[in-house]
Amino acid sequence: LGYSVIIAERNGFPGGQAVGGLSATICGLYLTNEDWSRKNGPVQIVHGFLDRFKEKMKNRVGLTEPQLYGNTYVDAHEPFVWKCVAEEMLKDAGVTIMYHVTVAEVVKNGNLIEEVILLSDIGYFRIRAKRYIDASGDAVLIAAGNGAFRCGQNGVVQNPSFIFKLGGVDCDQFWNYYGENTICHDEFTERLYEAEKSYGISLPRKKIWVFKCVNDHEIYVNATSVSRSDGKNINCLLPEDCSYAEINGRKQAIDYAEFFKDYIPGCENSHIGEHASQIGVRQTRSAECMYTLKNEDVEKCVKFEDGVVKSSWPIELHRGEKPKLFWLTNDYYEIPYRAMVPKGFSNVLVAGRCIDAEHEALASCRVTAQCFEMGHAAGIAAAVSLGDGKLFPSLDGTEIRRQLNLDGAQLD
Repeated sequence: LGYSVIIAERNGFPGGQAVGGLSATICGLYLTNEDWSRKNGPVQIVHGFLDRFKEKMKNRVGLTEPQLYGNTYVDAHEPFVWKCVAEEMLKDAGVTIMYHVTVAEVVKNGNLIEEVILLSDIGYFRIRAKRYIDASGDAVLIAAGNGAFRCGQNGVVQNPSFIFKLGGVDCDQFWNYYGENTICHDEFTERLYEAEKSYGISLPRKKIWVFKCVNDHEIYVNATSVSRSDGKNINCLLPEDCSYAEINGRKQAIDYAEFFKDYIPGCENSHIGEHASQIGVRQTRSAECMYTLKNEDVEKCVKFEDGVVKSSWPIELHRGEKPKLFWLTNDYYEIPYRAMVPKGFSNVLVAGRCIDAEHEALASCRVTAQCFEMGHAAGIAAAVSLGDGKLFPSLDGTEIRRQLNLDGAQLD
């Protein structure tokens, strides 16, 4: 839309947890409904920027066809293609990309951030901008600016996971056993219990997910779940907790890969192939914003006048042997613009998993498709804010919704 944009990224690639954490799938694209989904196939409800990204990914053979996941569908992606497509889209839009930088400090004047101090391997430098978007997932800008936030439910957050690809798989034989649904069936779970006793080790998750890959002879495995043996919560903002998660996540991946090799048809000659470059973090800080997306907003499929994102993804809580899944039924809720406007800031928005949402609501709205469209909404809002000369808290969320619709979001 003609504005100068800098993206400051701590990794050496775009995509965040979707790529670095190898989250494997674009979740949240489609409507959910038990049985109906199987009969009618996938019905896409999230559009806008995501349509443009999907088209480019498909043109580069970077996306699978939709795969059945319980009562909905997901598209699995190829991480390297994602990196390349995202970089091309950023460059085509004239964005300045700055990799391998982290936020060190924020300079505020009242409710305005005047500049952000970044740290790189050659030292500190500063960025001065009129508007800022915190899409870090961890609300790093909000925290650095002494903004209000919370972590999970009374400090308890979802468990992190280490996701990997299994290579050398006879996929015809494997999928013939595993079935169409990417969530494992009961016999698979029984084999996990059997292997756990046989190996004398812990395979903590007994309900796991496996997805088809773009490439032959590979499958994505989402099986690990890292927690401490004493039940203490893991907060991946803390270096000691994050290190524990990284080490034990990789150890679990080795154990699950051995299980596949010994117990699952088609995996006799398998091995760990591509794997996450970092532990997959589901939840850390949530900024306190003008509105908190509530658990019941998700459960009751509440719509908002300033709704800027649709979601039909289930509440998906990752703790213990079996993730909690609360499915919506042939309906969706909306994320309001107000849930992206942090208190105590006038020129900052949050987008992605650090928006203001209650614990279980976040377990639904944090997934990839919704993160895409939150980013879309934040970008539109920044352009409207600059064009109208208004700060973010003063913007009319219904106007952001209208502009998103003009840009293909199909919210109405």
